[in-house]
Amino acid sequence: MRSLGVAVAVAAMYAAPLRAEPTIELAAGMATPIAGDTWTTDVDTGWKLAGRGTSDVGGLPAIVSIEWGRMPSGPCPRGFDRFRVTAGLTGYWPVGAAFAVSARVAVGLDAVMCGTASMSVPALPQTKDWFDFGLAGEAAATLWLYEGVVDVGVELGLPVSLHWQEGSATVPALDYLGLDLDVLLAVRMR
Repeated sequence: MRSLGVAVAVAAMYAAPLRAEPTIELAAGMATPIAGDTWTTDVDTGWKLAGRGTSDVGGLPAIVSIEWGRMPSGPCPRGFDRFRVTAGLTGYWPVGAAFAVSARVAVGLDAVMCGTASMSVPALPQTKDWFDFGLAGEAAATLWLYEGVVDVGVELGLPVSLHWQEGSATVPALDYLGLDLDVLLAVRMR
């Protein structure tokens, strides 16, 4: 009977509405293409920087994320930059006295810049940057070392992006559905 009471108390705690205290997160690490039609063959592992903020919005635990990643790419000789702005829901759960776990799901805008070299004048190389806007989504979880005001964590994320710009003789194709695996080190401040 006692274990039933403990189970009911634990279930009630997790069934309570989620709340997000105001925080700022900074993260840096690696993004690796893991799935997609041409995504895994055209793009290599690169680095990623992220800044996030959490708060309650309308009674929901909300998160906003701004990210920048640079990935080497075959169709983009000077590199492939990805800029993402997403918004979604988050949760944060203490696990014992020293750790916590957070999770988030978000959707938003994925903007990519493909840097190419063009040779309109043979002796003078010129460069051209191509931009494309697509859709972004992400699911991620972070294990935090819970220190009170500042937490340090390791994040695993699965960002997905969808673009539909077809290529031509002068414009690289940015028509893909891509899925990455992100491994980031993060700092969370309250």
